[in-house]
Amino acid sequence: MQGKILTTREGAIHGMKSRKDISCCIVMEAGSGDRPNGLSDYRPDVIAAASALMSLTPLTEVRTCITDGQDWMFGRLKIQDGRRVYKDLDPLPLNAPGPYTIGPDSILCMQLSEVVGLLACWIDGVAPFVGT
Repeated sequence: MQGKILTTREGAIHGMKSRKDISCCIVMEAGSGDRPNGLSDYRPDVIAAASALMSLTPLTEVRTCITDGQDWMFGRLKIQDGRRVYKDLDPLPLNAPGPYTIGPDSILCMQLSEVVGLLACWIDGVAPFVGT
């Protein structure tokens, strides 16, 4: 099903080929403990995905996010001096506040709000990225 969504005439790749006013963020889920260096071990995978997307579209920059659900590592692949260059930030932990004075649903909502805010800023190309 996912392949069909991407390759149909109305699919995401087709839409990105015809528009130059969009930005894109690839969010990649890191498995829990299956790679020894954590989120950093997923860099080649997210760079390959971003590079493939750039090859299929007119995008000159693709933002990335690798997460295991608790730590979030933001990066971007962009064309610089005719080459694709990847830069990323150290993983950002989103820890639950402590001590637990509120219920687990409230904690989840707080974390979700923080993640959505970070992703929205990241896709829009504004702070928190400082690696320029």
